[in-house]
Amino acid sequence: MSIIEKLKKWYRGVYVPPDMSISSFAYIGHYEKPLLAKLISPFVDFWLKHWQVLFPTILAAAVALFIHFDSRTDTSGKPQEKENHQITGTNHAQTPSQGAHFN
Repeated sequence: MSIIEKLKKWYRGVYVPPDMSISSFAYIGHYEKPLLAKLISPFVDFWLKHWQVLFPTILAAAVALFIHFDSRTDTSGKPQEKENHQITGTNHAQTPSQGAHFN
């Protein structure tokens, strides 16, 4: 039995047969979940219902946190100096002391 099958069996719980002392038309038993399975059941149900939105959101948040915290320090733990890649303007106008002739 694989781990996934064991987890499914545990999550489903123990089968409780019907009470035969009560006269009823439907003799159907039920599964009694363990306490931990009862507690996590709403979260599992929510995940199964909304996983299409939750999965990419959690993945994007994890990547963003990784990029944020990984780029702040190098392997020695010291803060890195950020390189400045801004284009600075250059003034090519000549002043009169540089030999510019203004008429």
